[in-house]
Amino acid sequence: MAPITSTVKKYPTRIPIDQKNVQGSIALDQIRAIDKTRIVAQVSHLDEQMAMLVADRLVEFFHY
Repeated sequence: MAPITSTVKKYPTRIPIDQKNVQGSIALDQIRAIDKTRIVAQVSHLDEQMAMLVADRLVEFFHY
């Protein structure tokens, strides 16, 4: 799970998101593993283009 922050910072691990119900950035530098029972509600949905951007950024982030 990657949290969505309300502030936008120009970090390579942050992806700006501006949808009708969510504005801020996806914080890929704060990824957490959580139990699925803790997921109460879906906050937003990523379209295919945004999902590919997140996937590409994660590959860059974890590539060594």
